Amino acid sequence: MTKKNNLSKLEFKNEGSNVEISIYGVVDGFDISAKNIKDTLDAANPENITLRINSVGGDVQEGIAIGNIIKSYGVPSIAYIDSLCASIATVIAVSCDKVVMADNASFMIHNPSTMLMDVATSDDLRKIAEALDSMKKSIAQSYLSRGLKIDEKKLIELMDAETWMTADEALEYGFIDEISKPVKAVAYATRKMLNVFRNAPDDVPTQKEPEEPAEPEEPKEGKTLDDLMQQLFDTVDEIKKQYKPEKEPEPKDPDNPDDPQQGVENIFKAFFNTTQK
Repeated sequence: MTKKNNLSKLEFKNEGSNVEISIYGVVDGFDISAKNIKDTLDAANPENITLRINSVGGDVQEGIAIGNIIKSYGVPSIAYIDSLCASIATVIAVSCDKVVMADNASFMIHNPSTMLMDVATSDDLRKIAEALDSMKKSIAQSYLSRGLKIDEKKLIELMDAETWMTADEALEYGFIDEISKPVKAVAYATRKMLNVFRNAPDDVPTQKEPEEPAEPEEPKEGKTLDDLMQQLFDTVDEIKKQYKPEKEPEPKDPDNPDDPQQGVENIFKAFFNTTQK
């Protein structure tokens, strides 16, 4: 599958009857999507499913769908949290029968949120709020169906507060079943991404922001079309000087349409002459 950027990476390994799925990066609905996971599992028809997770989260609906797909196969499943398991990635993790978290990993739960990119009326905002409330209930139910060691009231308090947990805390609350030895994992979040959250700790491994594409250079002031044309012709002349023909070319006939090179030059000059009129 095509990798769109270095913040979304979905990998599969078939090991006999077991399929291992590595969800590393943003659950974006493109690289890491419910469809990609379902298509692979359908083709493999596994008897066991293993997830490896290092994710800042992402699209809520995609995450819930991935969790439901894992459950739907009815085969033993286990999730390993290698580093960061935040936001909707936690729902994917708890969809498995067993969750093992590295001692140095992080586990974060919070309320779903959205970004408004356009003008919205009060009715629009109410609909958005209702949708977010519905998503919150779905996420909470995903946690509760696992059989936590806390009640629903405490869970909602943790979600409202945007709670970042150590492995020991996640185990105490019942989000995970076991703690494993520390794992050194590649970061799949940037500091800018983590700053979207209110309480993101400073010690979460991050990587550099992706480089923005360079802006095209603006033409220098004072340059006219004649100046640019002359600069172009001078450049072509310099290139020609670097190549010596094996024999002297025949003189060009400006009026000979059968001369391909002369024809191209005539079209080129005619185009620029037209643009100057």
